[in-house]
Amino acid sequence: MNKRYFIFLSSFLFSILSDSLYVVATMSIIYKKTNSVLLSSLSIVVAMVGYSLGCLLINKVISSLLPKSIFTYNRCIRIFLLLILLLSSSYNISIILLLTIVFLIPIFTGMDSVLEYAILPKFGEDYTKLNSLMSLTRNIGEMSSWAIGGILVALLGENITFIISMLLLILSVILIQYIYLPNIKSTKSAQDKKKLDKKSFSIILHNKINKRVFAMDFFDLLTTGLWSSAVLLEIIIIKYNSDRITWGISYALYLLGGIIAGIIIYKWSYYFEKISSSVLIISSIIYIIIISILMSTDSIIMLFILLFILGFPEQGKEVTQVSLLQNNNNEDEMIRVFSTYNIFQTVLFSVSTVLIGYLVDEFSINFAFIFCLLLSSITLLVAFSFKLVR
Repeated sequence: MNKRYFIFLSSFLFSILSDSLYVVATMSIIYKKTNSVLLSSLSIVVAMVGYSLGCLLINKVISSLLPKSIFTYNRCIRIFLLLILLLSSSYNISIILLLTIVFLIPIFTGMDSVLEYAILPKFGEDYTKLNSLMSLTRNIGEMSSWAIGGILVALLGENITFIISMLLLILSVILIQYIYLPNIKSTKSAQDKKKLDKKSFSIILHNKINKRVFAMDFFDLLTTGLWSSAVLLEIIIIKYNSDRITWGISYALYLLGGIIAGIIIYKWSYYFEKISSSVLIISSIIYIIIISILMSTDSIIMLFILLFILGFPEQGKEVTQVSLLQNNNNEDEMIRVFSTYNIFQTVLFSVSTVLIGYLVDEFSINFAFIFCLLLSSITLLVAFSFKLVR
C-alpha cells in the first residue's frame, strides 16, 4: 500500500474526529439553553439533512475543480463555519443560528464523502484492500470520537472542544497538500454531460451489479436501523432496565468487531475479492442467525458477544458492496453512483429508526425483530443473485 494513501487516510480520520466533536459540543450547548433532549438531538437530524444535500451538490462541483482543491476548499469553509460556531457559543445566540451552522458544515462533509469513495481507485488496483482500510479508519474514528467528545465537553467545555475540532480540520487540510490527487475524468461533451445528468438513476437501474447492490443495501439498511434501535430499546427500556453507558459499550463492541474484520479483510484482500459473492451470502446468513438469537437472549453478556460478532458480517458486506460499485462504474459514473448511494444510506437509516417506534408501539419488540428477520431473508435472496465480479 503506497504512502500517499496512508496520508489520505490520516486526513480522513482527522476530518471524522472533527465532525463528531463539534456535533457533541453543539448538542451540549443546545441542551443547556433549552433543557430539552429533543431539541438537542435535533442537531443530528439537521446535520444529516445537510450531509445529504452535500452528496447531491458534488455532481455540480466535480466538473470544474480538481479533487485536491475540493477537499481543501471544503475543509477551509468548515473551519470558518466552526469559528463562527465558536464565537456564537460565547454569546446568547439563538438556537436557530446554531442549527443553521450545524446544517451548513455537513454539506461540505457530504461532498467530501462522495469524492473519497470515487477517488479511492486512484490509489491502487486492490479495491478490497483500499476499502477495508477506509472502512477500518472510519470505524476507529466513530468508536473513539463520540466518547472523546463527551469527555472534552465535560472536562474542558464546549469552546475548547470547538477549538480542538478546528485544529483537527487544519491538520486534515495540511496533510491533503502532501499527496497528489489526479482529476476525475469527466465527460467532455456538454451534450453528453447533460445526458449523463439525466441518467443518474439510469446508471443504477441499467447496470445489473449497481441494481443488485442498491437492492441489497435497501433491505440491509432497513434491517440495520431496525435491529440497532430495537437493541437500544431492549437494553434501556424493556428487558435490562440499563442505561446509555451500556448502549455505548454495546455499540463500541459492534464497531470493534468491524475493526477486526477490516484488518482480516485487509490481510487477505486477494482471497476476499475472489469470493465476493460468497462473502455477501455468508454475511447475510450470519445476520439472520444472530438476529434470531438476539430476539430470544436474556443475558446481557450474550448480547454484547452477539453485537461484537455482528460487526464482522457488516464490515464484509460494506467493503464488498463498495468494491463492486467501484469495479463496475467508470470515473464519471462513480461520482453519481456514490452520491446516490450515500443519500440512499442516510435516508433509509433515518426511515428505519422512525419505523422501529411504530412497530414497537403498535405491536411489540419481538415483532420488530421478526420484521428484521424477514428483511434479512430478502437480503439473502438478493445476495444469491450476485455473480463473481473481478
